[in-house]
Amino acid sequence: MSLAISLNNISKRYRLGTVNQRMFLDDLRDWRDRTFPRFKAKAAPAPVSTPEFWALKDISFDIKKGETVGLVGTNGAGKSTLLKLLARVTTPTTGEMVINGRVGTLLEVGSGFHPELTGRDNVYLNGAVLGMSRAEIDSKFDEILDFAELHQFIDTPVKRYSSGMRVRLAFSVAAIIEPEIMILDEVLAVGDLGFREKCLHRIEVLASGGQTGLFVSHSIGHVSRLCSRVIWLEKGRIRMDGDTDAVCEEYRKAQIIKLAVHAPSHAPALHLAGESSNSAYRILSIETRDGLGRPSGSFRTGEPCRIAVKYGSNFPFGQPIDKVTLRLSILNEQGNRLIGLDSSLVKPKLTPFPDAGTVSFVIPKLPLMEGTYSFSLALSVNGELMDKVIPEAFFLVKEGDFYGTGRAASPSFTPLCVDFSCFLEGERNPAYKILNVETRNSRGQAAASFRTADPCLIAVSYARNHGLEEAIRKVTMRLSLVNDTGARVVGMDSSLVKPLFIPFPDEDTICFELPKLPLAAGTYSFVVSLFMNAEVIDEYVPDSVLIVEDGDFYGTRRAALPGFAPVCVEYDCYLEGRKGQHPPPPRALSEPVTGDTTHA
Repeated sequence: MSLAISLNNISKRYRLGTVNQRMFLDDLRDWRDRTFPRFKAKAAPAPVSTPEFWALKDISFDIKKGETVGLVGTNGAGKSTLLKLLARVTTPTTGEMVINGRVGTLLEVGSGFHPELTGRDNVYLNGAVLGMSRAEIDSKFDEILDFAELHQFIDTPVKRYSSGMRVRLAFSVAAIIEPEIMILDEVLAVGDLGFREKCLHRIEVLASGGQTGLFVSHSIGHVSRLCSRVIWLEKGRIRMDGDTDAVCEEYRKAQIIKLAVHAPSHAPALHLAGESSNSAYRILSIETRDGLGRPSGSFRTGEPCRIAVKYGSNFPFGQPIDKVTLRLSILNEQGNRLIGLDSSLVKPKLTPFPDAGTVSFVIPKLPLMEGTYSFSLALSVNGELMDKVIPEAFFLVKEGDFYGTGRAASPSFTPLCVDFSCFLEGERNPAYKILNVETRNSRGQAAASFRTADPCLIAVSYARNHGLEEAIRKVTMRLSLVNDTGARVVGMDSSLVKPLFIPFPDEDTICFELPKLPLAAGTYSFVVSLFMNAEVIDEYVPDSVLIVEDGDFYGTRRAALPGFAPVCVEYDCYLEGRKGQHPPPPRALSEPVTGDTTHA
């Protein structure tokens, strides 16, 4: 297969503290010396030395046509500099670079757009820069407009667009005009979730159609989804180049090791504008603690975790407290909520609140996979929002043995661990081909509809593919539950629980049993994958769906809101120092508080 991009010992140097100290004649002499070495002038007196910074050093790699490659690395690693070289925005200091094909670039929000021109004019301008004729752009203009969803604003000057609107238009031009090589630099960090998903799907379509892509993102999830190969840059050099899963796993581990040294256990609350200024209550800080109650900013999957939220009162407003709710969200690196903990869903209820104190959320087995997570908090009284904060804190989760089998689930397979069992149904009869997926209720009857917290058994029948005669060394079945947006919510891997299926019978049914269905109300589909000797043998997407209705997961006759928490996890919530006590009779906020209600 021919090459789309070839780099050989590319380096890029910047002189620190110098701006515009070279003239065009200097650049012309450098070009002459590189192209015609024999005409190179005698060395001039050495200029006064200035500090130098090598943004890239000795970068070499090839990208084949039709290959989608991801670039990862921390800020300052050289990713954006490398893309600017490939986009011919700047030139390398040393080395050779060959690019075969028309290049479309999105290096930053609004790059390549003239702010005084309208959106329509900028579409034609960008198309012309990419080498498209006006007739070609005319034929694709309606498709660009439909993808960007900016019909109402297309004749408005771009300087009046928001950053999200500029990204919509810029990506639509690049994606619909279809350059032979597409270069994207973290552009999907801006924009709403729906359009981001639309863009990711478009990139997948282009990649499957043979377009070459180079994609930079701090989102490991996006890189894993889009790219078949990843290059990891560190301090201007290539640290690792290879298979997506292998590079992303090593990169994630390196970041966690680096962050673990600085992971804070305690942080003040950053209040959102307009909240808490005239409220009775105010969230003060948040602290993560280990199973012994000691402050800790780092945990392992499956370990106990306590999240202590300290609050105080601004002033009493003299009316009884009927209902107090504290909601804690745990967010992943992309800002997506993975876990939502609502104090009103567990017992005892926190009614009434003291004027000051600490509320603790206790998760007995942390279900989060390896990664970095942050929080958001909201406090409501009598249904009215009192305070909403984003703490300046994060906590780290390292690989752990959630299932007690000595094996860790892969973060790329499932965002959360859930308790489940997996077994071969009935008599042993081995699986190479998946035949059917059936959901069953607690009585073993086929059922498609359940309530949150109901027992649920998912039976996967299979039969041997007689065309395969190699010996079975290791067999694994993976079952994913996918929500209506296509995102995997729960992943279950047969090899993570006991007993292990070595060897498989020739035909049988494998059952994944959830003692308490943790899914919030909604419609879910399945994806089943079968691996033999670490190789995918079959992947099956059945037509059947799983319908989940509101249920009482926590035994408090209350249902979690699907928009707040996609899955339910076991946790406890209590006022620190009052665990297990029954709440006192309701009082008014103006009443004095007796006893010590403040806790560190």
